Amino acid sequence: DGVNNVGSNRLSSIRAAVQTRRGALIAIGVGNAIDRNQLLSIATPPPGSLRPPSDFVLIAPSFNEINTIINQLISTVCLSLPTNPCGASC
Repeated sequence: DGVNNVGSNRLSSIRAAVQTRRGALIAIGVGNAIDRNQLLSIATPPPGSLRPPSDFVLIAPSFNEINTIINQLISTVCLSLPTNPCGASC
């Protein structure tokens, strides 16, 4: 829904745990009432990534249309992996 549902303190600890494991957080907003700034504050590229947080924000028009971002989600995840198994065409 594009709004933090876990609270800012918990989000900070989640972000720290993900970064410790060299992971990324992808923020997904659904609908037109999203808070893009909040999604940007959630989105976290993996450590060492040159990609901006905005690359880790995906927006679906509605829950019924969440499938419209699947390819973008796959690409974002694939390109975030250190070994990039999909290659440049992912």
